[in-house]
Amino acid sequence: MKLFAVEDRKTYQKSTSEFKRGVLDVAIYEINKFTELETWYIEQKIGNKITGFNLRWSTGKRKAGATEKQLTLLREIHEEIDEKVFDYLSIKNTEKLEIVRNNIIRIKEINEKINEKLTSKQANEFIQEEKILYKQLQGLLEKDEEGRDTSVYFNWLKGKGEE
Repeated sequence: MKLFAVEDRKTYQKSTSEFKRGVLDVAIYEINKFTELETWYIEQKIGNKITGFNLRWSTGKRKAGATEKQLTLLREIHEEIDEKVFDYLSIKNTEKLEIVRNNIIRIKEINEKINEKLTSKQANEFIQEEKILYKQLQGLLEKDEEGRDTSVYFNWLKGKGEE
């Protein structure tokens, strides 16, 4: 039976420190990283010599993962902003342009953090933050459109004489 791909390594058989570093610590790290278990070991000693290891584990508190509904909402907010990114970046108020840029960058950062390890609590925090950023962007865009003169735009939906 092959575990952790160390059967062919002879160095760990000669030195306890090599065994701990190359086998035991690797196994503990992987178990802690990829499972919901928390594992550790306690060395058994007689004098200065290590004579064995007691392996311990705990299920601990399992964190609830983000729901598909939460992940979908986060993606939808990101996509909505992504579709309007040029509208946001073309506002005329240059003083507000820095706010627009920072909000868009932050939403992109949040989108990069969306994965299967996201907890429900983290997802809720991201959703609240994205909603605030989105409202700010929409508010800036609406204020900017109020100041624009749209009378110069041609209405393509109406014919030439129907205006």
